[in-house]
Amino acid sequence: MKQPMFVNASRSTWRRLAIAIALAASASIIASPAKADSPTKTNFTFTFSLFPVPGVCPFTVYVSGHGAGAETDFFDTTGALIRITANQSQQDTFTANGRYLQGMPYATSAEIRFDSAGNRTSFFAQGGVEKIWLPDGSLFVSAGRANLTDSPPVFFILSPDRGHSGDLGAFCAALAP
Repeated sequence: MKQPMFVNASRSTWRRLAIAIALAASASIIASPAKADSPTKTNFTFTFSLFPVPGVCPFTVYVSGHGAGAETDFFDTTGALIRITANQSQQDTFTANGRYLQGMPYATSAEIRFDSAGNRTSFFAQGGVEKIWLPDGSLFVSAGRANLTDSPPVFFILSPDRGHSGDLGAFCAALAP
Protein backbone atom coordinates (compact mmCIF):
# COMPACT_ATOMS: atom_id res chain seq x y z
CA MET A 1 0.00 0.00 0.00
CA LYS A 2 1.37 3.37 -0.97
CA GLN A 3 1.79 5.90 1.87
CA PRO A 4 0.78 9.55 1.57
CA MET A 5 3.51 11.71 0.11
CA PHE A 6 4.43 13.67 3.25
CA VAL A 7 4.27 10.90 5.89
CA ASN A 8 8.01 10.35 5.81
CA ALA A 9 8.91 13.96 4.94
CA SER A 10 11.70 15.71 6.79
CA ARG A 11 11.12 18.49 9.28
CA SER A 12 12.34 21.12 6.81
CA THR A 13 9.91 19.83 4.16
CA TRP A 14 7.02 20.21 6.63
CA ARG A 15 8.20 23.71 7.52
CA ARG A 16 8.37 24.74 3.83
CA LEU A 17 4.92 23.26 3.26
CA ALA A 18 3.50 25.13 6.27
CA ILE A 19 5.05 28.39 5.07
CA ALA A 20 3.69 27.86 1.54
CA ILE A 21 0.19 27.17 2.90
CA ALA A 22 0.38 30.22 5.18
CA LEU A 23 1.52 32.43 2.30
CA ALA A 24 -1.22 31.11 0.02
CA ALA A 25 -3.85 31.65 2.73
CA SER A 26 -2.67 35.20 3.48
CA ALA A 27 -2.55 36.04 -0.24
CA SER A 28 -6.14 34.92 -0.64
CA ILE A 29 -7.17 37.04 2.34
CA ILE A 30 -5.33 40.08 0.99
CA ALA A 31 -6.70 39.56 -2.52
CA SER A 32 -10.31 39.22 -1.39
CA PRO A 33 -12.31 42.43 -1.65
CA ALA A 34 -12.99 44.33 1.56
CA LYS A 35 -16.53 43.96 2.75
CA ALA A 36 -18.76 46.96 3.27
CA ASP A 37 -20.89 47.31 6.36
CA SER A 38 -24.30 45.71 6.00
CA PRO A 39 -27.09 48.03 4.82
CA THR A 40 -29.50 49.21 7.47
CA LYS A 41 -33.23 49.37 6.84
CA THR A 42 -35.57 51.68 8.72
CA ASN A 43 -39.34 51.84 8.40
CA PHE A 44 -40.93 55.25 8.84
CA THR A 45 -44.22 57.10 8.92
CA PHE A 46 -44.72 60.82 8.51
CA THR A 47 -47.34 63.54 8.69
CA PHE A 48 -47.01 67.17 7.63
CA SER A 49 -49.52 70.00 7.61
CA LEU A 50 -50.05 73.25 5.75
CA PHE A 51 -46.74 73.47 4.01
CA PRO A 52 -46.73 76.11 1.19
CA VAL A 53 -46.07 74.80 -2.33
CA PRO A 54 -44.40 77.74 -4.12
CA GLY A 55 -44.66 78.54 -7.82
CA VAL A 56 -47.59 76.27 -8.70
CA CYS A 57 -50.48 78.73 -8.90
CA PRO A 58 -50.70 82.55 -8.91
CA PHE A 59 -51.87 82.28 -5.27
CA THR A 60 -50.48 80.36 -2.31
CA VAL A 61 -51.35 76.67 -2.21
CA TYR A 62 -50.79 74.64 0.93
CA VAL A 63 -50.32 70.89 1.18
CA SER A 64 -50.70 68.51 4.09
CA GLY A 65 -50.26 64.78 3.97
CA HIS A 66 -49.21 61.53 5.50
CA GLY A 67 -47.41 58.40 4.40
CA ALA A 68 -45.20 55.48 5.25
CA GLY A 69 -42.19 53.79 3.77
CA ALA A 70 -38.80 52.19 4.22
CA GLU A 71 -35.31 53.66 3.92
CA THR A 72 -32.18 51.60 3.33
CA ASP A 73 -28.75 53.11 4.03
CA PHE A 74 -25.65 51.66 2.34
CA PHE A 75 -22.07 52.06 3.63
CA ASP A 76 -18.57 51.58 2.23
CA THR A 77 -15.74 49.61 3.89
CA THR A 78 -14.88 52.56 6.15
CA GLY A 79 -18.48 52.84 7.40
CA ALA A 80 -19.19 56.04 5.45
CA LEU A 81 -22.70 56.46 4.05
CA ILE A 82 -22.58 56.14 0.24
CA ARG A 83 -26.23 55.66 -0.79
CA ILE A 84 -29.76 55.96 0.54
CA THR A 85 -32.80 54.40 -1.11
CA ALA A 86 -36.36 55.01 0.03
CA ASN A 87 -39.73 53.65 -1.06
CA GLN A 88 -42.89 55.23 0.24
CA SER A 89 -46.59 55.68 -0.25
CA GLN A 90 -48.18 59.04 0.42
CA GLN A 91 -51.54 60.81 0.32
CA ASP A 92 -51.90 64.60 0.22
CA THR A 93 -54.55 67.30 0.62
CA PHE A 94 -54.19 70.72 -1.04
CA THR A 95 -55.90 73.86 0.23
CA ALA A 96 -56.22 77.44 -0.99
CA ASN A 97 -58.88 80.13 -0.81
CA GLY A 98 -61.15 78.05 1.42
CA ARG A 99 -61.16 75.13 -1.07
CA TYR A 100 -59.44 71.79 -0.87
CA LEU A 101 -58.45 68.87 -3.10
CA GLN A 102 -57.97 65.41 -1.62
CA GLY A 103 -55.31 63.36 -3.39
CA MET A 104 -55.29 59.59 -3.76
CA PRO A 105 -52.45 57.42 -2.43
CA TYR A 106 -49.41 57.13 -4.70
CA ALA A 107 -46.02 55.42 -4.49
CA THR A 108 -42.58 56.95 -4.99
CA SER A 109 -39.01 55.71 -4.73
CA ALA A 110 -35.85 57.77 -4.37
CA GLU A 111 -32.10 57.28 -4.42
CA ILE A 112 -29.43 59.61 -3.06
CA ARG A 113 -25.69 58.94 -3.61
CA PHE A 114 -22.75 60.47 -1.74
CA ASP A 115 -19.04 60.81 -2.48
CA SER A 116 -16.30 59.78 -0.03
CA ALA A 117 -16.45 63.20 1.65
CA GLY A 118 -20.18 62.82 2.35
CA ASN A 119 -21.34 65.28 -0.32
CA ARG A 120 -24.52 64.48 -2.23
CA THR A 121 -23.60 63.56 -5.83
CA SER A 122 -27.04 62.57 -7.13
CA PHE A 123 -30.64 62.58 -5.97
CA PHE A 124 -33.47 61.16 -8.08
CA ALA A 125 -37.09 60.42 -7.24
CA GLN A 126 -39.35 58.41 -9.52
CA GLY A 127 -42.84 57.01 -9.59
CA GLY A 128 -46.03 58.73 -8.62
CA VAL A 129 -45.81 62.45 -7.92
CA GLU A 130 -49.51 63.19 -7.36
CA LYS A 131 -52.96 61.82 -8.22
CA ILE A 132 -56.12 63.91 -7.60
CA TRP A 133 -59.71 63.83 -8.89
CA LEU A 134 -60.60 67.43 -9.79
CA PRO A 135 -64.10 68.90 -9.38
CA ASP A 136 -64.60 68.98 -13.19
CA GLY A 137 -64.27 65.15 -13.23
CA SER A 138 -60.78 65.07 -14.70
CA LEU A 139 -57.91 63.24 -13.08
CA PHE A 140 -54.75 65.20 -12.29
CA VAL A 141 -51.86 62.73 -12.53
CA SER A 142 -48.17 63.53 -12.33
CA ALA A 143 -45.70 60.68 -12.60
CA GLY A 144 -42.17 60.24 -13.81
CA ARG A 145 -38.68 61.09 -12.66
CA ALA A 146 -37.40 64.19 -10.89
CA ASN A 147 -33.72 65.11 -10.78
CA LEU A 148 -33.20 66.79 -7.43
CA THR A 149 -29.39 66.60 -7.49
CA ASP A 150 -28.68 70.32 -7.79
CA SER A 151 -31.73 71.57 -5.93
CA PRO A 152 -31.79 72.74 -2.33
CA PRO A 153 -33.42 70.31 0.09
CA VAL A 154 -36.82 69.54 -1.42
CA PHE A 155 -39.87 68.83 0.65
CA PHE A 156 -42.52 68.57 -2.05
CA ILE A 157 -42.78 68.48 -5.86
CA LEU A 158 -45.92 68.53 -8.00
CA SER A 159 -44.47 67.90 -11.48
CA PRO A 160 -41.59 65.63 -12.57
CA ASP A 161 -38.70 66.64 -14.86
CA ARG A 162 -39.38 63.64 -17.12
CA GLY A 163 -42.66 61.85 -17.51
CA HIS A 164 -46.14 63.29 -17.30
CA SER A 165 -47.22 66.38 -15.41
CA GLY A 166 -50.86 66.83 -14.54
CA ASP A 167 -52.82 69.82 -15.85
CA LEU A 168 -51.62 72.59 -13.53
CA GLY A 169 -54.16 75.03 -15.03
CA ALA A 170 -57.04 72.76 -14.03
CA PHE A 171 -55.45 72.16 -10.63
CA CYS A 172 -55.19 75.91 -9.96
CA ALA A 173 -58.69 76.55 -11.30
CA ALA A 174 -60.06 74.03 -8.78
CA LEU A 175 -58.46 76.01 -5.92
CA ALA A 176 -58.97 79.54 -7.31
CA PRO A 177 -61.00 82.14 -5.37
